[in-house]
Amino acid sequence: MADYEKIREDPTVAKWLNRLGKEASTEKAYLMALEKYVRRTKMSPKELIEEAKREEKEHVHLDDLALYDHLTDFRNYLKKEYRNEKTGKPLVSRQP
Repeated sequence: MADYEKIREDPTVAKWLNRLGKEASTEKAYLMALEKYVRRTKMSPKELIEEAKREEKEHVHLDDLALYDHLTDFRNYLKKEYRNEKTGKPLVSRQP
């Protein structure tokens, strides 16, 4: 079983996928990306959601949200680690 398939068993992820109602190929792509994201953050999907809810409850300013730190780190990781095989350019674009 691939790592991305294991994450599907997480109740939080199963609920999210059920709400999305996407085709199997799209669901697989989402799971593969999510698996990389949780591995990089070293947090489970449930922990990520709990962190976001806690920060919302505490009225943490948008600029100080851990979510933005996680996403920035993940984007930089993807830019460094995942490149187009033909051009060598990052598969992830710069932040808008």
